[in-house]
Amino acid sequence: MSFSELKRQARTHILAPRRPNLFLVTALYYILTFLLWILVVNLSDFGQFLQEMTASADAFVRSGGVLPLELPPFYLTLLGSVFFVIPWLFIWTLDLGYLFYARGIVQGETMSFWSLMEGFNYLIDTILIRAIRSAPIVAGLSFSLILDQSLVGLFFLTLGLVAVCAFSQSCLLLLDHPGKGVLWCLTASARLMHGRKLQYCFLMASFLGWYFLTQLPFIFVAASFWFVTYTNFTYVGYYNKITGRGPEEEPQWRRPGMF
Repeated sequence: MSFSELKRQARTHILAPRRPNLFLVTALYYILTFLLWILVVNLSDFGQFLQEMTASADAFVRSGGVLPLELPPFYLTLLGSVFFVIPWLFIWTLDLGYLFYARGIVQGETMSFWSLMEGFNYLIDTILIRAIRSAPIVAGLSFSLILDQSLVGLFFLTLGLVAVCAFSQSCLLLLDHPGKGVLWCLTASARLMHGRKLQYCFLMASFLGWYFLTQLPFIFVAASFWFVTYTNFTYVGYYNKITGRGPEEEPQWRRPGMF
């Protein structure tokens, strides 16, 4: 099975008539994530407001004034960070809920609008998996900014891409084996992706054209709807293939021993 065959099967599942309509479910997913994005943006402004308030309070104290209640800058920064992170946690759980929906459709199960809420049953596990997967990338960006060393940042970004590919199946494994725990899902994903990381990287890269379309004005809404459904259904099909749920023939692109 080639990339084109995986994507053909994904399109078949996407365009098949069903209740509720797939694109209505996707619309609900986008509305919820859009509202959370607005909250993220507003809370980032709230963090800036806390910093400005702290600076004003420090200047007031240095000039001889006395504050009725003095909260250390560290706690203000921590408070702003907590409020900023919370919406991201809900976005991650909604992402898992949509993946759960796509997985159910591909496997012939009856799904509903409430399927999007399934991710909240795995809230802590989802947070841990996403944090571990993104840690090398965050470290790379941080080192690039702090040390002003692009090579160090590039190293960590490359390491992050390897981690993303190695742990790419962990969320689907979590949905299939909810009682196994985060460590088992990450380990099982790494074993599944042994020798398949490069092919999965190519699979992700094959959607770059659709991603760029989502950045264009006027068509970004329609392109985004198609992009999120197309990628999720294709990734579920890929997972089914490497776990033995799909056809038995060997994938044409697989080369044993590849990175």
